Amino acid sequence: MLYSYEKDPAEKANRGSKTDSGEIGQFSNIIDSVRNINLYKKKNMSDLIKRTAVILAFLFILFSISCVEIKKKDSEKTNEDYKTGHLGKWYFKLNKEGYPFDQSIDTATWETVTIPHTWNAVDAQNGGGKDNMSRDGYYRGSAVYANIFKAPESYTGKRVFLRFEAVSSVAEVYLNGKKLGEHMGVGGAFAFEITDFLNLGAENDLRVLANNAWREDLPPLSGDFPVYGGIYRPVHILIEEPVCISPMQRGSHGVFLRQQNVSAQKAELAITTLVNNGKAGPANVSVICELMDKMGKVVATTSGNQTVPAQSEGSVNTIVKLENPHLWHGRIDPYLYTVNVTLKESGKVVDHYTCKQGFRFFKVDEEKGFFLNGKPYQLWGVNRHQDHEGKGWALTNKEHDLDLAIIDEMGARAIRLAHYPQAEYFYQRCDELGILVTAELPLIDLIGDNDGFTKNTTLQMNEIIDLYGNYTCVFTYGLYNEMYLKNSPDANGLIKSMHDLCKKRDPSRFTYGATCSQNEGLNSATELLAFNAYPGWYGKESAQMEGIIKYYLNITQRSVIGVSEYGAGASIKHQETYPKQPQPTGKWHPEGYQAMQHEIQFEIMKNNPAVWGTFVWNMFDFSSVWRNEGDRPGINDKGLVTYDRKVKKDAFWFYKANWKTGEEAPVLYIASRRHVLRGEKETPIKVYSNVGPVTLTVNGEPVGTKTPTDMKIVKWEKVKLKDGENTICVTAGSHEDSCTWTFKEGVKSGSRSVVDSGIDGSEAELAFDGKMNTRWANGEKGVYLYKSFPEPVTAEVIAIAWYKGDKRTYDFEIQVSGDKEKWKSIFKGKSVQKTGAFSRYEVPKSTFKHLRIKGNGNNENSWSSIWEVQCPAQ
Repeated sequence: MLYSYEKDPAEKANRGSKTDSGEIGQFSNIIDSVRNINLYKKKNMSDLIKRTAVILAFLFILFSISCVEIKKKDSEKTNEDYKTGHLGKWYFKLNKEGYPFDQSIDTATWETVTIPHTWNAVDAQNGGGKDNMSRDGYYRGSAVYANIFKAPESYTGKRVFLRFEAVSSVAEVYLNGKKLGEHMGVGGAFAFEITDFLNLGAENDLRVLANNAWREDLPPLSGDFPVYGGIYRPVHILIEEPVCISPMQRGSHGVFLRQQNVSAQKAELAITTLVNNGKAGPANVSVICELMDKMGKVVATTSGNQTVPAQSEGSVNTIVKLENPHLWHGRIDPYLYTVNVTLKESGKVVDHYTCKQGFRFFKVDEEKGFFLNGKPYQLWGVNRHQDHEGKGWALTNKEHDLDLAIIDEMGARAIRLAHYPQAEYFYQRCDELGILVTAELPLIDLIGDNDGFTKNTTLQMNEIIDLYGNYTCVFTYGLYNEMYLKNSPDANGLIKSMHDLCKKRDPSRFTYGATCSQNEGLNSATELLAFNAYPGWYGKESAQMEGIIKYYLNITQRSVIGVSEYGAGASIKHQETYPKQPQPTGKWHPEGYQAMQHEIQFEIMKNNPAVWGTFVWNMFDFSSVWRNEGDRPGINDKGLVTYDRKVKKDAFWFYKANWKTGEEAPVLYIASRRHVLRGEKETPIKVYSNVGPVTLTVNGEPVGTKTPTDMKIVKWEKVKLKDGENTICVTAGSHEDSCTWTFKEGVKSGSRSVVDSGIDGSEAELAFDGKMNTRWANGEKGVYLYKSFPEPVTAEVIAIAWYKGDKRTYDFEIQVSGDKEKWKSIFKGKSVQKTGAFSRYEVPKSTFKHLRIKGNGNNENSWSSIWEVQCPAQ
């Protein structure tokens, strides 16, 4: 089977002229060549005729090849030998009015979108929610998508399937007015056969009603993250023979792999192939399974036969046995074999599936923690939410690769994919990188007390096992997170049933829960247990982590435990020389404090053999609509990297220094480098380094040389600065890092930088970046948005796009200055604005270099908040 989907334009560009079908790509190149004949108009006619003859001959040969079967050995066949369909443009419209489905509605006025798509890319990251179950603050409701595509006559005699990787949260799918079916769940794949509903040789009208409204029968019911609505993962058309590997079991690939009896001496791979027979009579099928090493050599093979009755499905079970396997050993050696599954009917190849598989075995020792392939391997990991700033959940492979590149750079051994099924591509890449991961069920905080909730939870658990059970990197299924954090019906029975389901269908993997409860039944429901705890952030002291580990081991009567969440918030704008514990819900989240907490807590956990794994909360800042803390609303800033993935916070470099060796990736990094304005004549200097010894110089003068501690930290406590700028430089062998700090008498330690706003707010540049999906905001009275222009600006009209300006009235004042000392008021009044529009304000003709817009946000419902400013107005 091969899948075709709508690609990100950037991805298409990177792939050149090659399309999802290799032959189509060749035709595109030839057609381009024909078009390019016009470039030769000035050449003689004979040359043109020769060129045309060559092109026509090539076209004839290509057409002839496309009309016959390309003869290959069965073992050489790949997915490229099987064609797929293609979906064109997608059209989209919100359905806030809740109108019933009507396929006759014209899409001419609808928005054209690219899949993956979500309608919450902007509103779900701007805050304003009041409910900490994330049920408000952004649009949770219905929308409709449409796709008009042509089904060629070549589909005659074939079977055609439509496969969605995910639609959130509920999808109803219609084709040419006929309802294909429904699917419920935020992250599961699903498929429909559309053969009998297609108009061959004509246009087909596909409609998808998507709805992410909160429902009492659909997990997750709660969570510190938005449930983004939309077709946020790719959509595929599959073109198959009448007898094929089935895509109909919960959107899976129809091939299920389970490792068994794996050791350094041998390995077995049980392969179940689901065969779908759409013919009027029985089908005699055989399945050939091959295992190939990295060099393409077949190292093991097996086969099985089955007779599948008409219009039904059957399974073929085989076991591939391998002697002396090259083991997949995590980050050290992520060796992967290739699994080829070929389906034949009456001796003829009719379908094929290929994937990668690495052999490994693991256990959790009661005294020494996690073991991989018989060797200690404590899981040093991070948590990952799948949203990106300005994109929400609608990610392409480009964004997944970016996240993994950053995680890989830091050296993480494991990722907790919290708290829902994430993109299959991400698991595939983790296989390749050697990163162990969890596959998680979205049971968060509480459950629903109804049959529908149980049914949907069971469906999602089966979907996870079907799809992610094929990936080497998955070592455990996550069954719940912080259950009973909110009032909930008894959840222990449901969670125990999910554990039993996992062990029945996939006994090779663990189950685990992420707890914060003393409930004995809950904490014994899974094989492994981990806890979420934030000492030093929601607790008094970071060093309490040692006692918390002992506490959970004691109340659960376990000998080992994991730490599924720990960390602290941090803004790269907030700096202190001697960071003190801030209010978690406050607006001041100093970056240096986060780093200190991670230093203390990771050392405690690393040196405790009772801890089988540690997972930082979080790898990246992420959206949380109800939060109003740190430097901007709507963001949980506990990430080691900013929401836009552009800045790696100090704590990132601490972990990289500890998780990578100096030979792999040398780290020499001056911490608190963004604390550029300092008020202390004597200041501490901290460096993270996995190379050493480290030599410090200040303004060219040597201060001293020190060797990094076991936690890769070097400190100088009291280093003297001179008035004005100071150059801080550290060297270790051939490695060097430097930064510049300014000492100014009278500056208070921990004072806030007036870069973005008069008081604390989100970045001012977001209101001047030309984008209507980013904004500056602040909730305090008297705050101002500030902008300094590199050259003088002359304006008679200034335009402002206010956030929710059609619903809110802002009191504001526009002031200008030439020297940033004397300010002149050029406008004062109230905002008036239509939906999505700029408001234009006429001002006396003024020339200035500095602009500020003073707002009067004074409560949670009336923030000073601006999408965009045009000065002068366009």
